[in-house]
Amino acid sequence: MDVDRAIPVRIGEDGDDESARLVNIGVDGARLDFPRGLPAGTTLRLRIPVATGAPIEIAGAVVWSLAEAQDGGWPAGVAFRGLTEPERARLIDAILGMR
Repeated sequence: MDVDRAIPVRIGEDGDDESARLVNIGVDGARLDFPRGLPAGTTLRLRIPVATGAPIEIAGAVVWSLAEAQDGGWPAGVAFRGLTEPERARLIDAILGMR
């Protein structure tokens, strides 16, 4: 589903939180625009805001990225990893709430 909102992202295991623009999201992954280019394989943690309760924290990895910035951000595709069924159900509810 297409969305357009800034979300917090932690890049790498020990990285600091940064902001990335969430452009598109589904139950298996998302497209984001990052403030810098990230190579495929980069691990990260996304925090997806929800209408009620704590944000959903999702582990993921960059599976593709563009070498050049577009519209002020570096586009990348992120595959989600290790979602439990309850987390997946919560993510679906969050996605439906973004409409």
